[in-house]
Amino acid sequence: MIKSETQLKSLILLSIADRQAKLLNREKLVREGKVQGLGILADSGKLFNNDKAGKTDFAKWIILRTTINNIVARLFNNLNFSTNKTHPMREVFSSEQAPYFLIGLELSQMPKNQFGGIDSFSNFDPFKAIPSFKPDLQLVKSQFLKWVILL
Repeated sequence: MIKSETQLKSLILLSIADRQAKLLNREKLVREGKVQGLGILADSGKLFNNDKAGKTDFAKWIILRTTINNIVARLFNNLNFSTNKTHPMREVFSSEQAPYFLIGLELSQMPKNQFGGIDSFSNFDPFKAIPSFKPDLQLVKSQFLKWVILL
């Protein structure tokens, strides 16, 4: 029970401060996720773009898939234990959708399993599913930055 106007004002100020703290924490997590994702992409770029090995498209796909799995694992396994909430980037895509988005597929293009859900990315063969597919790390980076902007 609120006993005075002063108590009411105090509660309102606490509520505003609480919302601001949550917003700042969310922004911090998004910034950290962006830095982590871009770091993974930069590290993978060294191997992906090294043509000395004469990599085939399949070999580049393995690097790209590993990169995407690392980004998704980092963001989707990162719980904010102080609030018991998951990473804000999970609000845009599920862990099943995110890898497909990163290679440029829209939700309607993502392969479905027999139950109507998104098929596991580990089973995905882009060369069969998308005849014109070429592994493209720059596309993954661009899609990752779009994901961050959606927040």
